[in-house]
Amino acid sequence: MRGISAPLLLILIAGLIVGSFFVYKISKNPQNNVYGVNTQADNSEMGLQISVVSGNTSWEMLKYLCVSESDCLESLDAGRRLSKLSGSPTELRDVSVVPEDFWKEFKFLKVYVRSSLNLMGGGFDVLSQGEVPGTLIKKIPFGSENVSVVLIPVEPLFNSYHKSATFSDR
Repeated sequence: MRGISAPLLLILIAGLIVGSFFVYKISKNPQNNVYGVNTQADNSEMGLQISVVSGNTSWEMLKYLCVSESDCLESLDAGRRLSKLSGSPTELRDVSVVPEDFWKEFKFLKVYVRSSLNLMGGGFDVLSQGEVPGTLIKKIPFGSENVSVVLIPVEPLFNSYHKSATFSDR
């Protein structure tokens, strides 16, 4: 009986050593992705990133495409509406926007952020216009307030990825 337990014990110890070495090697070379979650930055080759800082209110980001600056400034909802994105209070929320081919028919992407609780105002101020060349910050009257909007030229968005405007309610 003693004769068979010694080799089994050696095989068990050798297996533990090899297994420990394998686990050690894997932990030194972690994978960049977890199944279902991408841990790398989602920076595509073109488009932009818009940021929102919201102290204690829910918010909505609205995006429109316009053929000209004057078209964008007619009213808050002037232009071709692209999307509305909502969010909860946040210290910083980055939103990536990738242009589609039909955007080439337009000159500007108009973006503004408002409080989702008070739709008659509650506009967010623009902290920075970002890095897209030719970006304009404008005010559009809405009710008794002026809402800050950012007019982002569409053409540069097809050439590279840009950090764009930051909106805040603080």
